Amino acid sequence: MMGKHLLPETLPPSLNQFVLRGKTALVTGSYRGLGFVMAKALAEAGARVVINGRNSEGVVFP
Repeated sequence: MMGKHLLPETLPPSLNQFVLRGKTALVTGSYRGLGFVMAKALAEAGARVVINGRNSEGVVFP
């Protein structure tokens, strides 16, 4: 597990595989639960994230 002090910009190329700047991710079922956590993690890695779910009831966008 990496700490927050290891930013993607400081990692060697072999470990820099999760920098997603310039990429787009579509996460289905991402209004809550595991899908929401995955969408948030992808966004933190730099991806532009498109979320999707069966209904938008109770959705909170940060």
